[in-house]
Amino acid sequence: MSIRLILTILVTIACWGHAPPAVAEDPDTNADLLKAVFIYNFAKFTRWPDDANRPNPSALSICILGSDEVSRSLPRLSGRTIQGRTLNVIDAPSEPIDPHQCQILYIANNPACDYRKLFHSLAGLPVLTVSQTAGFTRNGGMVELRQSGDKIRIIINRGETLHAGLTVSARLLNVATVIDTGDEP
Repeated sequence: MSIRLILTILVTIACWGHAPPAVAEDPDTNADLLKAVFIYNFAKFTRWPDDANRPNPSALSICILGSDEVSRSLPRLSGRTIQGRTLNVIDAPSEPIDPHQCQILYIANNPACDYRKLFHSLAGLPVLTVSQTAGFTRNGGMVELRQSGDKIRIIINRGETLHAGLTVSARLLNVATVIDTGDEP
Protein backbone atom coordinates (compact mmCIF):
# COMPACT_ATOMS: atom_id res chain seq x y z
CA MET A 1 0.00 0.00 0.00
CA SER A 2 1.32 3.46 -0.78
CA ILE A 3 2.42 5.66 2.08
CA ARG A 4 0.07 8.42 0.91
CA LEU A 5 -2.96 6.08 1.08
CA ILE A 6 -1.92 4.81 4.52
CA LEU A 7 -1.54 8.39 5.75
CA THR A 8 -4.97 9.28 4.33
CA ILE A 9 -6.49 6.34 6.18
CA LEU A 10 -4.74 7.22 9.44
CA VAL A 11 -5.78 10.88 9.20
CA THR A 12 -9.37 9.81 8.53
CA ILE A 13 -9.34 7.56 11.59
CA ALA A 14 -7.84 10.37 13.68
CA CYS A 15 -10.58 12.74 12.51
CA TRP A 16 -13.20 10.36 13.90
CA GLY A 17 -12.01 11.10 17.41
CA HIS A 18 -10.77 8.77 20.05
CA ALA A 19 -12.20 5.30 20.28
CA PRO A 20 -13.35 4.02 23.65
CA PRO A 21 -10.72 1.86 25.38
CA ALA A 22 -12.57 -1.40 24.63
CA VAL A 23 -12.65 -0.56 20.91
CA ALA A 24 -9.03 0.55 20.85
CA GLU A 25 -7.90 -2.74 22.35
CA ASP A 26 -9.96 -5.09 20.15
CA PRO A 27 -8.02 -5.87 16.95
CA ASP A 28 -11.12 -7.30 15.20
CA THR A 29 -13.08 -4.10 15.83
CA ASN A 30 -10.15 -2.03 14.60
CA ALA A 31 -9.96 -4.12 11.41
CA ASP A 32 -13.69 -3.62 10.80
CA LEU A 33 -13.38 0.12 11.38
CA LEU A 34 -10.41 0.20 9.01
CA LYS A 35 -12.51 -1.57 6.35
CA ALA A 36 -15.18 1.12 6.79
CA VAL A 37 -12.48 3.76 6.26
CA PHE A 38 -11.39 1.90 3.11
CA ILE A 39 -14.97 2.16 1.81
CA TYR A 40 -14.92 5.89 2.57
CA ASN A 41 -11.73 6.17 0.54
CA PHE A 42 -13.24 4.14 -2.32
CA ALA A 43 -15.84 6.91 -2.54
CA LYS A 44 -13.05 9.51 -2.67
CA PHE A 45 -11.19 7.68 -5.44
CA THR A 46 -14.20 6.75 -7.62
CA ARG A 47 -15.99 9.00 -10.08
CA TRP A 48 -19.61 8.48 -11.06
CA PRO A 49 -21.04 9.57 -14.41
CA ASP A 50 -22.40 13.12 -14.42
CA ASP A 51 -25.73 11.85 -15.66
CA ALA A 52 -26.09 9.30 -12.84
CA ASN A 53 -29.77 9.38 -11.94
CA ARG A 54 -29.71 10.38 -8.26
CA PRO A 55 -32.71 11.60 -6.31
CA ASN A 56 -30.41 13.99 -4.41
CA PRO A 57 -27.39 15.18 -6.46
CA SER A 58 -25.83 16.83 -3.39
CA ALA A 59 -25.62 13.49 -1.57
CA LEU A 60 -23.46 10.41 -2.01
CA SER A 61 -25.11 7.36 -0.48
CA ILE A 62 -23.68 4.14 0.86
CA CYS A 63 -26.40 1.51 1.16
CA ILE A 64 -25.93 -1.48 3.42
CA LEU A 65 -27.45 -4.84 2.55
CA GLY A 66 -27.32 -7.26 5.48
CA SER A 67 -25.45 -6.99 8.73
CA ASP A 68 -21.91 -7.73 9.83
CA GLU A 69 -19.18 -5.96 11.77
CA VAL A 70 -18.22 -3.66 8.89
CA SER A 71 -21.83 -2.68 8.22
CA ARG A 72 -22.16 -1.66 11.87
CA SER A 73 -19.11 0.63 11.49
CA LEU A 74 -20.33 2.39 8.33
CA PRO A 75 -22.91 4.72 9.97
CA ARG A 76 -19.97 6.58 11.55
CA LEU A 77 -19.28 7.92 8.04
CA SER A 78 -22.65 9.75 7.75
CA GLY A 79 -22.42 13.50 7.37
CA ARG A 80 -18.87 13.58 6.02
CA THR A 81 -18.25 15.35 2.70
CA ILE A 82 -16.81 13.62 -0.35
CA GLN A 83 -16.44 15.27 -3.76
CA GLY A 84 -18.61 18.15 -2.51
CA ARG A 85 -21.43 15.78 -1.55
CA THR A 86 -22.71 14.87 1.89
CA LEU A 87 -22.26 11.19 2.66
CA ASN A 88 -25.42 9.33 3.71
CA VAL A 89 -25.46 5.78 5.02
CA ILE A 90 -28.71 3.93 4.33
CA ASP A 91 -29.61 0.57 5.82
CA ALA A 92 -31.32 -1.47 3.09
CA PRO A 93 -32.62 -4.41 5.10
CA SER A 94 -33.44 -6.65 2.15
CA GLU A 95 -33.53 -7.00 -1.60
CA PRO A 96 -34.58 -5.47 -3.91
CA ILE A 97 -32.41 -2.40 -3.59
CA ASP A 98 -33.45 0.84 -5.25
CA PRO A 99 -30.32 1.35 -7.38
CA HIS A 100 -31.05 5.05 -7.79
CA GLN A 101 -30.74 5.48 -4.05
CA CYS A 102 -27.14 4.14 -3.80
CA GLN A 103 -23.80 5.08 -5.25
CA ILE A 104 -22.04 2.44 -3.13
CA LEU A 105 -23.65 -0.81 -2.02
CA TYR A 106 -21.91 -2.62 0.83
CA ILE A 107 -23.06 -6.24 0.92
CA ALA A 108 -22.50 -7.92 4.28
CA ASN A 109 -21.16 -11.46 4.29
CA ASN A 110 -24.32 -13.52 3.78
CA PRO A 111 -24.17 -17.06 2.38
CA ALA A 112 -27.89 -16.87 1.51
CA CYS A 113 -27.48 -13.83 -0.75
CA ASP A 114 -28.26 -14.52 -4.40
CA TYR A 115 -25.40 -12.50 -5.91
CA ARG A 116 -26.33 -13.32 -9.50
CA LYS A 117 -29.85 -11.95 -9.02
CA LEU A 118 -28.50 -8.88 -7.20
CA PHE A 119 -25.81 -8.16 -9.81
CA HIS A 120 -28.36 -8.67 -12.60
CA SER A 121 -30.61 -6.01 -11.02
CA LEU A 122 -27.64 -3.61 -10.89
CA ALA A 123 -26.19 -4.42 -14.33
CA GLY A 124 -24.93 -1.31 -16.09
CA LEU A 125 -25.95 1.01 -13.26
CA PRO A 126 -23.38 3.31 -11.60
CA VAL A 127 -23.39 1.52 -8.22
CA LEU A 128 -20.04 0.48 -6.74
CA THR A 129 -20.51 -2.91 -5.04
CA VAL A 130 -18.25 -3.74 -2.08
CA SER A 131 -18.05 -6.78 0.20
CA GLN A 132 -15.66 -8.78 2.32
CA THR A 133 -17.22 -12.04 1.10
CA ALA A 134 -14.57 -14.42 -0.25
CA GLY A 135 -14.73 -14.64 -4.05
CA PHE A 136 -16.97 -11.56 -4.32
CA THR A 137 -15.08 -9.99 -7.24
CA ARG A 138 -14.66 -13.34 -8.99
CA ASN A 139 -18.47 -13.69 -8.95
CA GLY A 140 -19.22 -10.26 -10.44
CA GLY A 141 -18.74 -7.88 -7.51
CA MET A 142 -16.57 -4.79 -7.95
CA VAL A 143 -14.48 -4.40 -4.78
CA GLU A 144 -13.53 -7.11 -2.31
CA LEU A 145 -11.86 -6.50 1.04
CA ARG A 146 -9.87 -9.62 1.80
CA GLN A 147 -8.21 -9.97 5.18
CA SER A 148 -5.13 -12.16 5.47
CA GLY A 149 -3.70 -12.12 8.97
CA ASP A 150 -3.27 -8.48 9.92
CA LYS A 151 -3.34 -7.22 6.31
CA ILE A 152 -6.33 -6.12 4.28
CA ARG A 153 -6.06 -6.61 0.52
CA ILE A 154 -8.19 -4.69 -1.94
CA ILE A 155 -9.31 -6.62 -5.02
CA ILE A 156 -10.99 -4.63 -7.80
CA ASN A 157 -12.88 -6.16 -10.70
CA ARG A 158 -12.00 -3.58 -13.33
CA GLY A 159 -14.34 -4.99 -15.97
CA GLU A 160 -17.36 -4.64 -13.70
CA THR A 161 -16.51 -1.06 -12.68
CA LEU A 162 -16.10 -0.06 -16.33
CA HIS A 163 -19.37 -1.79 -17.28
CA ALA A 164 -21.13 0.31 -14.59
CA GLY A 165 -19.64 3.53 -16.00
CA LEU A 166 -17.47 4.13 -12.92
CA THR A 167 -13.97 5.57 -13.10
CA VAL A 168 -11.65 4.23 -10.42
CA SER A 169 -8.61 6.42 -9.77
CA ALA A 170 -5.22 5.08 -10.82
CA ARG A 171 -4.08 5.81 -7.26
CA LEU A 172 -6.56 3.24 -5.95
CA LEU A 173 -5.84 0.75 -8.73
CA ASN A 174 -2.12 0.96 -7.92
CA VAL A 175 -2.65 -0.31 -4.35
CA ALA A 176 -5.17 -3.01 -5.35
CA THR A 177 -5.07 -6.37 -7.05
CA VAL A 178 -6.92 -5.72 -10.30
CA ILE A 179 -8.83 -8.52 -12.01
CA ASP A 180 -11.50 -8.89 -14.63
CA THR A 181 -14.52 -11.17 -14.11
CA GLY A 182 -13.31 -14.74 -14.15
CA ASP A 183 -9.69 -14.00 -13.19
CA GLU A 184 -8.42 -15.31 -9.87
CA PRO A 185 -6.30 -12.90 -7.78
